[in-house]
Amino acid sequence: AANTFSGAATINAGTLTIGVANALPAVAATVASGATLDVASNLTLSTLNTAGTTSVAGGKILTLSGGSLTGVVSGTGGLAKTGTNSLTLTSNQAYTGTTTVSDGYLVLGNQTSSGSVAGNIVNNAVLTFARSDSYSYAGVVSGSGVIFQSGGTGSILTLTGVNTYSGTTNISSGTLKLGAVNTLPTATTVSLQAIGTLDVGFNQTVGRLDGLAGSSVILGSGAKLTIAGSSGTQFDGALSGGGALALAGTGPLTLTATNLFSGGITLESGSSLSVSADANLGAVPGSATAGQLTFNGGSLQATASFSLNSNRGIGLGSGGGTIYTATTVSLSYGGIITGTGGLTKSDPGALTLGGASTYTGATLITGGKLLVTNSAGSGTGSGSVTVSSGAIFGGTGTITGPLFLNSGGIVSPGLIPGTLNVGATTFAGGSKFDFKINDATGAVNTSWNLLNISGGLTLTATSGNPFIVNLSSLTLGNLAGTAANFNSSLSYNWQFVTASAGVTGFDATAFQFNTSLFQNSLGTGNFYVSQSGNSLLLNFTPVPEPATWALLALGLSPIVLVLRRRRAFPRS
Repeated sequence: AANTFSGAATINAGTLTIGVANALPAVAATVASGATLDVASNLTLSTLNTAGTTSVAGGKILTLSGGSLTGVVSGTGGLAKTGTNSLTLTSNQAYTGTTTVSDGYLVLGNQTSSGSVAGNIVNNAVLTFARSDSYSYAGVVSGSGVIFQSGGTGSILTLTGVNTYSGTTNISSGTLKLGAVNTLPTATTVSLQAIGTLDVGFNQTVGRLDGLAGSSVILGSGAKLTIAGSSGTQFDGALSGGGALALAGTGPLTLTATNLFSGGITLESGSSLSVSADANLGAVPGSATAGQLTFNGGSLQATASFSLNSNRGIGLGSGGGTIYTATTVSLSYGGIITGTGGLTKSDPGALTLGGASTYTGATLITGGKLLVTNSAGSGTGSGSVTVSSGAIFGGTGTITGPLFLNSGGIVSPGLIPGTLNVGATTFAGGSKFDFKINDATGAVNTSWNLLNISGGLTLTATSGNPFIVNLSSLTLGNLAGTAANFNSSLSYNWQFVTASAGVTGFDATAFQFNTSLFQNSLGTGNFYVSQSGNSLLLNFTPVPEPATWALLALGLSPIVLVLRRRRAFPRS
């Protein structure tokens, strides 16, 4: 029968067998050395101190609500923890049944070298590993609770089972070492305090990773840590080792520390990585190494201006990649981009590419500025380059693929000024050309900028939807100001586009001019565009001549028009 006394229960000698459920009340119990507590039916106690033998029969459960379990419990039954208090196991337990944590805290160890369970753990509350030594747990932790590694500096907890709990994995101090593939639940959040370390020796997927400055993640050689959650996080600790990092979820990850891992980074579809320095991306290879940063549909966000090391090879998988540069941010990369995917440049900042890239996908500029400064090969691989409304494509380099300027898209050859070399080009109605000039009587490339097209130029602009030329005057020092040697009483023309395969669709009425940044006085003069063979010329005439427009309307050769004007200098 169930007893109802309220005092403590002490077994000083012999054996006490629990033959019916809860034959003892939920009191503090002590089993003295040489005595035995035989739990043959379910038993609930508040605390248990066992210097003797305590055994739980198969299928039966010993339930404790708190305190410190000293001594060893054996048998094939299980142990349950209830109540909001903490239960600490300071000995290595021998029972093989399941340990269940329904409420409160179960602590294995007390900053000592003992405190463990042999079987699996169902944790629906808080489970803390607090041993100070190196300890390996081979069981499986399941349930809805959270776990902590909190053994102190120098402690190492190795997990080798495939755990399925749904709560957070917290590393307060010491090292949590992963001893098998996906030892941690693949959706768990791993959170590290300043003196916590996660040692990833095998491939592991987690939902989120966050950590304070001073924390660390060791990526073992050949191992990969994949972060696949849908909510964003920031990791301020350091990543080291020979392994790799992959992002596979939609939750953005921000890295802030100097990282030294060497296995590279992969950005899968929908993922986003934010960095403010090249050092955030891991160790720099000693020589150019392909695939150190691989895009498979993911994106890189630069939140500060910096240069990506050219040895850090970028690869574009079939899903391509996107690079975001925040407002006022300039990101430059002098290395080679390879692969079959495409590249998208987005956000208001600038991206400069200086290498001879070989990727075959298309390049799309949806925001900000993309500049090419390569001296060999193609800055954007072999695919097309499309410039969306409000975006800018420019530089002094070369691309071999076709260039498409959509309505509102801007081409800005040179730096200030210079020549941009491109493949076959299409100017849509509403697209724009940034024309910069520092000397009206100087030379193309050094005094004003030029778009040099290897292939044909197709113009689809109309008088109702014209191509817009933005004119900027510069000082000889290439600062905003008045251009040298410009006289509004003289006529000028400047070659600003040349196409080796000719020009298609030219219409002199399909051009519009924005002179808001041209600081020289224009007097009563006007600008217009003419075609001369395979080139487009930007012309200035001091007084509009009705006969000139009439000739253009009749389709007469621009050369005829040019000859009718007084030349201020030899044509370029």
